[in-house]
Amino acid sequence: MARVFLSPLGTNKYVECYYVVDGTRSEKPVVFVQEALLGAICRDWTPQDRILIACTKEAEEKNWIDGANFPQGLETRIRQLGLKVPCHKVPLPKGQDEKEIMDIFMILMEALGEGDQLYLDITHSFRSLPLLQTVIINYAKVLKNIEVQRIFYGAFETLGPIQHVKEMPLERRVAPVFDLTPYDTLLDWARAVDIFQKAGRPQEIKRLVGRNVGPIFGKKDSKDNVALARALSELSNQLNALCSNLAAVRGPKIAVATGLDEAIDAVENQRLIPPMQPLLEIVRRKLQGFNAADPEAKGFAAAAWCLDHELVPQAYVFLRETVLSGLCRAAGHDPYDENVRENFWCALLHLLATKIPESEWDGLLAHKRAEARALIEAGGNTLISLACAFEPLRKRRNDLLHGGWKKDATSAKRLMDFLRREGLKKLQKAWESYRNGRENSPVGAPGESPGPRRAFLLLSHSLTSAQEEELFKAWHVQSVVGLPEPLFSLWGQVPSEASSVQSHLEPILTWLEEESAPGDVVVVQGEFGATFYIASWALGRGLQPVYATTERILEEKVQPDGTVLLSRVFRHVRFRPYEPFPG
Repeated sequence: MARVFLSPLGTNKYVECYYVVDGTRSEKPVVFVQEALLGAICRDWTPQDRILIACTKEAEEKNWIDGANFPQGLETRIRQLGLKVPCHKVPLPKGQDEKEIMDIFMILMEALGEGDQLYLDITHSFRSLPLLQTVIINYAKVLKNIEVQRIFYGAFETLGPIQHVKEMPLERRVAPVFDLTPYDTLLDWARAVDIFQKAGRPQEIKRLVGRNVGPIFGKKDSKDNVALARALSELSNQLNALCSNLAAVRGPKIAVATGLDEAIDAVENQRLIPPMQPLLEIVRRKLQGFNAADPEAKGFAAAAWCLDHELVPQAYVFLRETVLSGLCRAAGHDPYDENVRENFWCALLHLLATKIPESEWDGLLAHKRAEARALIEAGGNTLISLACAFEPLRKRRNDLLHGGWKKDATSAKRLMDFLRREGLKKLQKAWESYRNGRENSPVGAPGESPGPRRAFLLLSHSLTSAQEEELFKAWHVQSVVGLPEPLFSLWGQVPSEASSVQSHLEPILTWLEEESAPGDVVVVQGEFGATFYIASWALGRGLQPVYATTERILEEKVQPDGTVLLSRVFRHVRFRPYEPFPG
């Protein structure tokens, strides 16, 4: 990648003065601003770099060669700087008609190479073509992947009228060179933010963050540039992570995505040039949906994002999995349990939407019949409405997963139109109605109205079907939560030599405290001391600890040889609450 200094040469007879470049005055007065700029920035350039002086025939005759406007023209003066970098004249037409304007454009584009790092002096520019330089820069960024390093403007006019300057002592003729690079950088950022807003792609922002951030900083040479670079890098990393997770449909990552607003705040707190603030607000608005507290709202925001950017398969998957995960969480199920997601919840929604009778239930749904009934009873019409809004996703999602290789495949337009016109909003509304209905339901107890209640099992064995049915019907439990490993093993291995069970049970109490809510049922049976400790703890926290009562049935069966076989069968009677001693 070569460094290239490009500067148009004008035709006027310029007045000698000093120029200040990056805070440093030129060593001697100069006639041409190019002398001051080249002396300031090109001292360490190599033969692989280039100086390009673009000039018309008139500019060449008056200011490039010797003996016209000045005894020594710009060509000679550049040679006298003793630079190692080669200098080339780039002949241009005057630009007096549309053809010549196009010729100028093509000539300058031809002069630039792939990946050039451009230093542009626009002091004398293309006076009749104010837009041409901007078009050339941005076109070359796309076509030849150039990077604009600096844009300079020698502001001689700040000294006053020409005649006044001529009468001024030479030592007072000190003109500033304005650094206009921030405005080009601003255009790059505007383009990058526009791409992010319209296409959901953060790669351009990431590329800009990898460059020097100084041009967008409000104070030159500030040590705080480091803080700005870090803040921008963090924001860029978060945007890239979010968009990657959206493209790859990583629902759990989206569900826990946080810190986007804070990352934008950290950038805004730096002293940026004023036009950067509105661009950051565009990014903030784009990400607004992911600031929601609950994971389901983020899931619907993800589906809407994907639909906006025509990531159609991703939109369908996010919608489906957001609802199933939300149902699992609401019922106390593990949202990572594929069996529960597909064979219980997805099946339950399907039978509700298609009105399949209970007699035809099978699989996990039939095995958890009592729990399914309780959920249907608690959800009422809101669960049925959710099921009906969810059902249309089934066929369309399968169509997408097969890539359209089905005889009844749907067109791309219809797949997108369904979500845009009704699918997404209808399903989100149905979910919110169901969720709000659950949140407003009272917590129940035996014989009272049902509520969003869960039962936590501290047992060394599974529930019988009769026990499970009682929890759902009599105790109005909507889901049953067992001890996860390694807590299940911990409960069954209370050390007999320990003088206290407190430290041994601490992990189980921590889990219960995080997962349970007042009114939940805790079925606790096990080692006597541990059971007493847990039951006492639960009573003090508004939980309802219970234990199972049974009756023993003795059965006699006479064998063919005349002997009698005795067997004892234990039958579940009921769950009985642990009761504190009165007073």
